[in-house]
Amino acid sequence: MTRTDAQAGFTLLEAMVALMLLALVLAPAYSLLSGGGRAARAVDRRAQALAVAEAQLAALSAERRLVPGTYPGEGGGYRWTLTVTPRSDGPFDGAAARGMAAYRVTIDVADRDGPILDLSSTRLVAAP
Repeated sequence: MTRTDAQAGFTLLEAMVALMLLALVLAPAYSLLSGGGRAARAVDRRAQALAVAEAQLAALSAERRLVPGTYPGEGGGYRWTLTVTPRSDGPFDGAAARGMAAYRVTIDVADRDGPILDLSSTRLVAAP
Protein backbone atom coordinates (compact mmCIF):
# COMPACT_ATOMS: atom_id res chain seq x y z
CA MET A 1 0.00 0.00 0.00
CA THR A 2 1.57 3.25 -1.08
CA ARG A 3 0.68 6.74 0.07
CA THR A 4 0.28 9.70 -2.18
CA ASP A 5 2.05 12.96 -1.46
CA ALA A 6 -1.21 14.49 -0.14
CA GLN A 7 -1.44 11.80 2.55
CA ALA A 8 2.23 11.76 3.56
CA GLY A 9 1.98 13.96 6.65
CA PHE A 10 0.48 17.02 8.29
CA THR A 11 -0.09 20.09 6.23
CA LEU A 12 1.14 23.41 7.46
CA LEU A 13 -2.44 24.39 8.28
CA GLU A 14 -2.96 21.25 10.39
CA ALA A 15 0.28 21.88 12.28
CA MET A 16 -0.72 25.49 12.98
CA VAL A 17 -4.15 24.41 14.24
CA ALA A 18 -2.52 21.83 16.52
CA LEU A 19 -0.14 24.45 17.94
CA MET A 20 -3.04 26.88 18.45
CA LEU A 21 -5.01 24.26 20.38
CA LEU A 22 -1.94 23.47 22.48
CA ALA A 23 -1.50 27.18 23.30
CA LEU A 24 -5.16 27.49 24.25
CA VAL A 25 -4.77 24.61 26.71
CA LEU A 26 -1.40 25.63 28.16
CA ALA A 27 -2.08 29.36 28.69
CA PRO A 28 -4.76 28.89 31.39
CA ALA A 29 -2.71 26.13 33.00
CA TYR A 30 0.29 28.46 33.26
CA SER A 31 -1.91 31.22 34.64
CA LEU A 32 -3.27 28.90 37.33
CA LEU A 33 0.18 27.71 38.32
CA SER A 34 1.71 31.18 38.49
CA GLY A 35 -1.31 32.50 40.43
CA GLY A 36 -0.82 29.75 43.00
CA GLY A 37 2.79 30.83 43.44
CA ARG A 38 1.76 34.44 44.02
CA ALA A 39 -0.84 33.37 46.56
CA ALA A 40 1.72 31.26 48.41
CA ARG A 41 4.15 34.20 48.55
CA ALA A 42 1.37 36.48 49.87
CA VAL A 43 0.49 33.99 52.61
CA ASP A 44 4.16 33.65 53.57
CA ARG A 45 4.58 37.45 53.64
CA ARG A 46 1.56 37.81 55.93
CA ALA A 47 2.72 34.96 58.21
CA GLN A 48 6.14 36.59 58.60
CA ALA A 49 4.52 39.96 59.39
CA LEU A 50 2.29 38.28 61.98
CA ALA A 51 5.37 36.72 63.62
CA VAL A 52 7.00 40.17 63.80
CA ALA A 53 3.83 41.70 65.31
CA GLU A 54 3.46 38.92 67.88
CA ALA A 55 7.13 39.25 68.87
CA GLN A 56 6.71 42.98 69.43
CA LEU A 57 3.54 42.44 71.49
CA ALA A 58 5.32 39.78 73.56
CA ALA A 59 8.23 42.17 74.18
CA LEU A 60 5.74 44.81 75.27
CA SER A 61 4.16 42.33 77.71
CA ALA A 62 7.57 41.82 79.33
CA GLU A 63 7.66 45.50 80.27
CA ARG A 64 6.06 46.37 83.60
CA ARG A 65 4.45 49.62 82.55
CA LEU A 66 2.71 50.76 79.39
CA VAL A 67 3.36 54.34 78.38
CA PRO A 68 1.05 55.96 75.83
CA GLY A 69 2.84 56.92 72.63
CA THR A 70 4.01 55.78 69.22
CA TYR A 71 7.09 53.58 68.94
CA PRO A 72 8.54 52.82 65.49
CA GLY A 73 11.00 50.04 64.81
CA GLU A 74 12.47 47.89 62.06
CA GLY A 75 14.35 44.68 61.54
CA GLY A 76 14.49 41.63 59.31
CA GLY A 77 13.18 43.55 56.32
CA TYR A 78 10.08 44.75 58.18
CA ARG A 79 9.06 48.11 59.64
CA TRP A 80 6.49 48.48 62.38
CA THR A 81 4.79 51.14 64.41
CA LEU A 82 3.55 50.24 67.87
CA THR A 83 0.93 52.64 69.25
CA VAL A 84 -0.26 52.63 72.88
CA THR A 85 -3.36 54.68 73.75
CA PRO A 86 -5.42 54.75 76.96
CA ARG A 87 -8.95 53.28 76.80
CA SER A 88 -11.89 54.46 78.85
CA ASP A 89 -14.69 53.36 76.54
CA GLY A 90 -17.23 50.58 76.91
CA PRO A 91 -16.32 47.94 79.44
CA PHE A 92 -13.06 49.72 80.33
CA ASP A 93 -14.56 52.93 81.75
CA GLY A 94 -14.58 51.50 85.28
CA ALA A 95 -11.05 50.06 85.20
CA ALA A 96 -9.52 53.01 87.11
CA ALA A 97 -11.97 52.52 89.99
CA ARG A 98 -10.63 48.98 90.33
CA GLY A 99 -6.99 50.06 90.33
CA MET A 100 -6.47 49.06 86.70
CA ALA A 101 -5.64 50.92 83.51
CA ALA A 102 -6.73 49.81 80.03
CA TYR A 103 -4.64 50.48 76.94
CA ARG A 104 -5.24 49.79 73.27
CA VAL A 105 -2.06 48.46 71.70
CA THR A 106 -1.92 48.60 67.91
CA ILE A 107 0.92 47.42 65.70
CA ASP A 108 1.17 48.17 61.99
CA VAL A 109 3.68 46.06 60.04
CA ALA A 110 5.02 46.81 56.55
CA ASP A 111 7.83 45.69 54.30
CA ARG A 112 9.40 47.21 51.19
CA ASP A 113 6.26 46.36 49.20
CA GLY A 114 3.96 48.26 51.56
CA PRO A 115 1.60 47.66 54.51
CA ILE A 116 0.84 44.06 55.38
CA LEU A 117 -0.84 43.80 58.74
CA ASP A 118 -2.62 45.87 61.42
CA LEU A 119 -3.04 44.09 64.73
CA SER A 120 -4.81 45.52 67.77
CA SER A 121 -5.17 44.32 71.35
CA THR A 122 -6.31 45.67 74.70
CA ARG A 123 -4.09 45.32 77.75
CA LEU A 124 -5.14 45.72 81.37
CA VAL A 125 -2.38 46.64 83.80
CA ALA A 126 -2.14 47.90 87.35
CA ALA A 127 -2.85 51.65 87.42
CA PRO A 128 0.26 53.82 87.68
